[in-house]
Amino acid sequence: MGCRHQAVFTPAAPIRAVRYAQVERLLLERVSQRAIVRPSGVARMTVAMLAKKSPDAAE
Repeated sequence: MGCRHQAVFTPAAPIRAVRYAQVERLLLERVSQRAIVRPSGVARMTVAMLAKKSPDAAE
């Protein structure tokens, strides 16, 4: 009969896009990287990568 296991596939891309958008907003507000990591759940190195990629955050 089998184990009758069922799983629901939820793509990570939409969730990641929302988190990255939140990180970019916080970078524009000049919040520190460690302070961004706490509420967003994104790794600090990912925040650093997004800060480098974002032309507005470099100003």
